[in-house]
Amino acid sequence: MKTCYYELLGVETHASDLELKKAYRKKALQYHPDKNPDNVEEATQKFAVIRAAYEVLSDPQERAWYDSHKEQILNDTPPSTDDYYDYEVDATVTGVTTDELLLFFNSALYTKIDNSAAGIYQIAGKIFAKLAKDEILSGKRLGKFSEYQDDVFEQDINSIGYLKACDNFINKTDKLLYPLFGYSPTDYEYLKHFYKTWSAFNTLKSFSWKDEYMYSKNYDRRTKREVNRRNEKARQQARNEYNKTVKRFVVFIKKLDKRMKEGAKIAEEQRKLKEQQRKNELNNRRKFGNDNNDEEKFHLQSWQTVKEENWDELEKVYDNFGEFENSKNDKEGEVLIYECFICNKTFKSEKQLKNHINTKLHKKNMEEIRKEMEEENITLGLDNLSDLEKFDSADESVKEKEDIDLQALQAELAEIERKLAESSSEDESEDDNLNIEMDIEVEDVSSDENVHVNTKNKKKRKRKKRQRLTQKQKNLNRSMILKTNGVMSWMIF
Repeated sequence: MKTCYYELLGVETHASDLELKKAYRKKALQYHPDKNPDNVEEATQKFAVIRAAYEVLSDPQERAWYDSHKEQILNDTPPSTDDYYDYEVDATVTGVTTDELLLFFNSALYTKIDNSAAGIYQIAGKIFAKLAKDEILSGKRLGKFSEYQDDVFEQDINSIGYLKACDNFINKTDKLLYPLFGYSPTDYEYLKHFYKTWSAFNTLKSFSWKDEYMYSKNYDRRTKREVNRRNEKARQQARNEYNKTVKRFVVFIKKLDKRMKEGAKIAEEQRKLKEQQRKNELNNRRKFGNDNNDEEKFHLQSWQTVKEENWDELEKVYDNFGEFENSKNDKEGEVLIYECFICNKTFKSEKQLKNHINTKLHKKNMEEIRKEMEEENITLGLDNLSDLEKFDSADESVKEKEDIDLQALQAELAEIERKLAESSSEDESEDDNLNIEMDIEVEDVSSDENVHVNTKNKKKRKRKKRQRLTQKQKNLNRSMILKTNGVMSWMIF
């Protein structure tokens, strides 16, 4: 008679790796040949079997294969050729299978909507409890879910009954991974949470019993990869089918669950009632709002008023704060700006401006302005008025000249502005005198025909004089720009 590896080590089928290791050490100390000098031969045989059991169960892949084929391995009667693959896998390994769950997709099983053993609440509730137990046991094999007691709830159903087990665990939501299906008095909000959780179901079962090929350490690496690939493909197909079946079962039961229909109806009525109350309150405010305003005057709250004796102190503080801010802003608001008129650029520091003056672009623009000024002087015959270097032709290069005296340029510019102002005042006075003479001699127009001609010539000469002075003023301004190399700095606030 073959012995199950789990029984041999004295552990449960869902034991963790740590529990297996502890059990193996305990059995090894008990049956090691060195610990049994009186019965060495029997102890050696027993110890060999224990070590083989631990080697199989400590390897995840070999353990999965053993769990799924345990019934076949422990069966002393060899199967015939025809039914070699027609064996049943241990139910403790598979739990609720897809085929078993499909048997409950029958609405005739749920004709009684009550809390009896044949009613929908106990039938469906026990199925969900078994599904939750399978997930908890699978998780505990992976070292998870140690804090949950879904498996304990399923055991309580068998010992004290479904209704009492629900009453014991309905308020222990932190102890359950999956919510309970409950029975007739279960709250509607709790049921919504139940269906939401189960609708996102994703199993932790390994489905190792769906493997097509047996795994062995003696396989070469290529064969192992191929075996694992094919077995994993078969497992994944079974896993997907199981998840879909559970989710379809959740939808199927939800359609038959009258608690959801009644709860949704009550919730909708409450929502409409609250909405109607809100509308009534709003209408009452609109209807009686004016009357209430006439009867009840608005009164400021204590925190909305300020005592009169505090105003003077507040104004002094505000004035002092304003003076401080103004002085601070005056100091912080002064910014020195450096500008190049030739290139139309501004700079933050004098160093940046000096670097710009030495660039090819700036020198090129300066050269173009010099040529333009000298061409205008030649055209207007103002060469003697310009302090710039002589210009033989527009294509010749300009030679360097001695520095221009800025003070002399400014003095000459002021003199030109004075002459322009005098010229303008003389024109106005002469126009007035001319109008007076024209009024006196209007009767003898024929004797004074030359008055208009003389006046026209005189205005023409004055216009040319102003043009020459204006051009000279323009040249002096440009000369000052060239003297300063086309740059200027000023303060802004």
